[in-house]
Amino acid sequence: MTERRDGPWWVAAQTGLFVGCLAAPLVRRRRLPASVRIGGLATMAGSVAWMAWAYRSLGASHSAWVGPAAGAELRTSGAYGVVRHPVYAGWIGLAGGWALATGSEPALAGAALIGLFYAARAATEERLLAARTAGYSAYRGRVPQRFIPGVY
Repeated sequence: MTERRDGPWWVAAQTGLFVGCLAAPLVRRRRLPASVRIGGLATMAGSVAWMAWAYRSLGASHSAWVGPAAGAELRTSGAYGVVRHPVYAGWIGLAGGWALATGSEPALAGAALIGLFYAARAATEERLLAARTAGYSAYRGRVPQRFIPGVY
């Protein structure tokens, strides 16, 4: 099977959302209590650590595109044994932490949009994985949450 470049627009939209979120504090920010800013930094640090585990769990099966890379194996252990989309969860957490650390309301709105974006991307990716990858439906039954263990 050759690798499909399913929807390069997903990558472009993702890039635009993150650039907007990073730039948002230049537009508007508030001076939040230190505890909120520190919580944002802690969320960012935890998200980076989570993503490092997720990327390590994914290994060579990583692809920037929606859908499995050519020759990719279904990963069901490590971070992928906890939630189905740990990398996406990490990016959402990183964006939310950035918004809190910078006190930027536009960045918080951007983080919410990033969350919605990844929910849509995950749904699309899961349809492709179910169609192309043996065992994905069983995996989805064993690991029911997309982003947050026990919640969603």
